[in-house]
Amino acid sequence: MSNYDRFLETAPRLGEQPPGGLARWVVLSCALKVSYFLFLGGGVPSLGGDSSSYMAPVENLLSYGTYAYALDQPTSFAGRMPGLAAIYLPLRLFLEPSSSLKCLVLIQVLMDGLAAALLAQLAFRFTRDIRAFWSCLAIYGLSTYVSSWNHFVLTESLSASSLVIGLYSLH
Repeated sequence: MSNYDRFLETAPRLGEQPPGGLARWVVLSCALKVSYFLFLGGGVPSLGGDSSSYMAPVENLLSYGTYAYALDQPTSFAGRMPGLAAIYLPLRLFLEPSSSLKCLVLIQVLMDGLAAALLAQLAFRFTRDIRAFWSCLAIYGLSTYVSSWNHFVLTESLSASSLVIGLYSLH
């Protein structure tokens, strides 16, 4: 029997889960991302850059019935990234603006944790090697490249997480 045949016999089959199941790693990576949020962002959502262009159209819709960034301009402009309203508007319907922003940031943090676990699962599925799972979980889970944006009300974190979740759903 060749080494390759022995490898195929002992290698996990596609679709098998790493030890403990996927839910365990989602919870672990979410806990790690929440600790980053508390450490890097102090647990407080930050508005910056063009955050107002994301939130103003929703606030105008709720206050004046018009989904537009600036109501005094002759041409309507919905602002940048109008898709964020799909997440922010339901929160804003039931919560005050500050609480809505806190929930939005919490969603970003949890989606980032989910994305870390799913990316590690993808690495495991593609390679059938538990070392790829651990490496991917460690690199994406501990990386501040995406996590540093979680406490900002911006689209960077949600975009990166959505791409990973979408890739996982396609596989």
